[in-house]
Amino acid sequence: MGTGIGRTSYSIMAQGNITQILSSKPEDRRMVFEEAAGITKFKAHKREALRKLEYTEQNLLRVSDLIREVKRQIGSLQRQAGKARRYKQFMLELQHLDTQLARHQFDVLQTEIGERQAAVEKLREELETRSARVLRDENEIAQLRRRFTELEHQISESQHGGLELKSQLDRHESRIHFNEERLRKFKGNTAVR
Repeated sequence: MGTGIGRTSYSIMAQGNITQILSSKPEDRRMVFEEAAGITKFKAHKREALRKLEYTEQNLLRVSDLIREVKRQIGSLQRQAGKARRYKQFMLELQHLDTQLARHQFDVLQTEIGERQAAVEKLREELETRSARVLRDENEIAQLRRRFTELEHQISESQHGGLELKSQLDRHESRIHFNEERLRKFKGNTAVR
């Protein structure tokens, strides 16, 4: 292949080599003639090209395997991305619902606070009204106690006066009784004379 033998060139060969070529197997002779015709170089290029092609095919197989693996990973990643998008959507919806719930609870509590403040104000007014009534009643009770004390004093004086009068009455009755007795005796003495 590298000797320069070709279709248009001449080469010198030893006589034993020519005999050897003529007596060799047809495959060996074919190789010599192909080399002389310049085909061997192309066959070597062809073998190299086929080797490179096989290497390339192996690379393509490896690349195909990698592509399949990457596609499988892409599918998995797409599913994960879908899950992440759904999770994000659910989280946004949950935040929105949490916000609405908090607002609703705030409104309910504000309403309840307002109602309780109104009830407290009403109770305060009622307490003030009743406190004023209690003060009036206490004043009235104090006046009634003073009047009761006065009446007790008057009753005591009246009882004392009544006892004096009774004592006087008893004395007068006793005197009357005594005088009647004397009068009877006197009449009895006068009738006997």
